[in-house]
Amino acid sequence: ASGHPLLGASVGLASGDVHLLSGRVSRQSAAWLDDHVVAGHALVPGAAQVEWVLRAADEVGCPALEELTLQTPVVLPDTGGLQIQVVVDAADTHGRRDVRLFSRPDDADTDDAFASERPWTCHATGVLGPESAYGPTEPEPLDGAWPPPGAESVDPADLYAQADRTGYGYGPAFRGVRALWRHGSDVLAEVALPEEAGDPDGFGIHPALLDAVLQPAALLLPPTDAAQVWLPFAWNDVALHAVRATTVRVRLTLLGERVDQGLRIDVADAVGAPVLTVRDLRSRPTDTDRLAAAGTRERHGLFDLKWLAPEHAGDLRAGGSPEGGWVTLGED
Repeated sequence: ASGHPLLGASVGLASGDVHLLSGRVSRQSAAWLDDHVVAGHALVPGAAQVEWVLRAADEVGCPALEELTLQTPVVLPDTGGLQIQVVVDAADTHGRRDVRLFSRPDDADTDDAFASERPWTCHATGVLGPESAYGPTEPEPLDGAWPPPGAESVDPADLYAQADRTGYGYGPAFRGVRALWRHGSDVLAEVALPEEAGDPDGFGIHPALLDAVLQPAALLLPPTDAAQVWLPFAWNDVALHAVRATTVRVRLTLLGERVDQGLRIDVADAVGAPVLTVRDLRSRPTDTDRLAAAGTRERHGLFDLKWLAPEHAGDLRAGGSPEGGWVTLGED
């Protein structure tokens, strides 16, 4: 057992140096996930996927998450849940390992004869390493005056009002921003894990806390049209320095003129000691239709099998043939 609240099983596979973490998530098993709604869909946040992969990295002794690309949104179904697997491949000659994150629908409370045949969807791919391929990332301790002199206060209520208007339905478990400032081109924040998100024990960093760390980036995002939302998709050089944080300081720093050109994230605890560093996070506009399509795929897969009564069932029972004759499919 891994001791993780959501990925409870951890096993090294017999064939090769491959490691597997697995678990199940649903609106019932992790009710706080239901508070993360994007464009009307309960979306497992990218922060949760990053936390799952960080746990896998710890399990195999590769603490550096060099890169993680989120490919397909993870949408929680209205009923049932999702089986989750994080697969870490064998190490190459430099000790680096490929990692992939999968899900498939799991209706544990129903008698589904085809459950084991449902396809897995790959949501994220990445690379783990014994040390960062980018060289050492020096974390910002953030232990000076807080907020620093010259910081301009922003009301967090305005941040969440903007989120409501632009398609992000953050429930109580995901409203963790307590204070917010602009400092030059940087955005600073104080973030706390809401009580509604539950206990941080077992997580490296609670996904609801990490998601709230990202939320102030909305102050740096250009507007999109009504059919799009901004979502993080490429995490580069992520390092977790401390676990079970509940209150943190945050600095978000643009790496270019726009947030899609990269964002550095420094997270420290309440006294300024480093908790988490992201050297480069990229976000992009995502069509809300993709979220709807992902939710449909999670619920139903690509195809459904349904038995339909023949239009002329009476004729068939009597030994006759339906009007129009028979159609034979296949060589036999």
